[in-house]
Amino acid sequence: MTAKLMLIHCLSPLHAGTGQGVGAVDLPISRESSTGLPSLPGSSIKGSLRDKARHVFGEDRKALFKLFGPDTANASDHAGAVTFGDAQLLCLPTRSVYGTFAWITSPLLLQRLFRDATEAGLEPPVAIKDILISGHEDIRTAGNSSIITNSRSRVFLEDFDLNATSCQKTEKLAGWLANLFFGDDSGAAEMFKGRIGIVHDDIMVFLSRYAIDVVTRSSIDPDTKTVKTGQLWTEENLPTETLLVSLVADIPVLAEKVPGGAFERLEELSKSAVQFGGHATIGRGRARVTITGGNR
Repeated sequence: MTAKLMLIHCLSPLHAGTGQGVGAVDLPISRESSTGLPSLPGSSIKGSLRDKARHVFGEDRKALFKLFGPDTANASDHAGAVTFGDAQLLCLPTRSVYGTFAWITSPLLLQRLFRDATEAGLEPPVAIKDILISGHEDIRTAGNSSIITNSRSRVFLEDFDLNATSCQKTEKLAGWLANLFFGDDSGAAEMFKGRIGIVHDDIMVFLSRYAIDVVTRSSIDPDTKTVKTGQLWTEENLPTETLLVSLVADIPVLAEKVPGGAFERLEELSKSAVQFGGHATIGRGRARVTITGGNR
C-alpha cells in the first residue's frame, strides 16, 4: 500500500457543513466530536475530486470508475482504488495586530501531521518534544517574524497577548512546512515562515471555535425587496488561507487497474484549484491541492 499526504490550502472561505446547527450558528462547519477542531470529511474530499474528474477525464470513464468506484446504481461492484482520510486542521489564519494575520498551529495539530507524514514516507525535521508549549501565554515563532511587536517580545492575536520566543527548531519546522505547502513559490514560502506561530493546544481549540468566519446571509423577495420569511441565517466558514492535511492511500489490487496510475490521475486533478464543500456558486471552497510523499 502506498500512502501520501494531501495538502489543502484554502483560497476562499470553505463551508463543509453538517446540514443544521443547534446553537447560535444555523449552519456550522464539520468538527471533530472529541476536540471541537474543524475538519473536512474524507467523503467530501472524494466527492469533490470525483466531480472534477468527470470533467478532466472526459470520456475516460474507466479511469473514473476504477479510481473512485462505480456510480451509485452499481456501487456494489467494487470499491474505489484510493481511500481518503478526513482532512485535519494544521494552520488557522488568525487576526494579528502585527503582520495582519498569523498562521497558528499547536503541538497537537503538528503531532497528527508528523504521524501521517511518517506513514507517507516523509521525515519531520524536529521532534514534538522540541516544540511543546509550556504556558498558555507563550507562542513560538520563526526568526524575523512579522507578527511580533517591534520590541520582539509580544504577539497580539484576537484577544490574546502572548510572549514570543523563537529558536532554531521552530525555524527548521517553518521551512519544512513552507516547502510542503508552497514548494517553489519562494514569496509565499517566506510569507508563511514570517507568520507561523505555535500556541498551546488549549489556545488553539479556543481560536478554532471563535476565530472562524461567521457570516449572516439572507434571501430577498424580488417583489417586496425585503427578506423572505425564515430566510435569514448565519453560517460558519473556514477562513481563506486555512491549511489542512489528509492522508490518502491506495488499495494495491485495485490501484494497479487504474489507467495511468492511481496517484498519477489524482495529481492530474490537483493541477488546478478544486472546489470543496458547499456554496460553490458564491465562491466558497476553492482550494489548492498538493499531493506529496509516497511510502509503500
